[in-house]
Amino acid sequence: MNLREDKHCSYGVRSSIVDAIGQRPFLVVAPGQRDKTRKAVQELSRELKGMVGSRLASAEELAKAQKDETVTLADR
Repeated sequence: MNLREDKHCSYGVRSSIVDAIGQRPFLVVAPGQRDKTRKAVQELSRELKGMVGSRLASAEELAKAQKDETVTLADR
């Protein structure tokens, strides 16, 4: 929401954890305007670093991620 509504850099940001044996890649996609790419990447970097530092996921965010990942187990 920050990149889309506050910074006006992206049409929306999506992330996913890809199925894999061993380590699982965490992908972030943020389509947007070419002239705002630098600003968008800098902001994404700041937010992602915060997720492992000063701004950890809230209990609500963590519960949603766990639920989303658990629901996909039924498809396997």
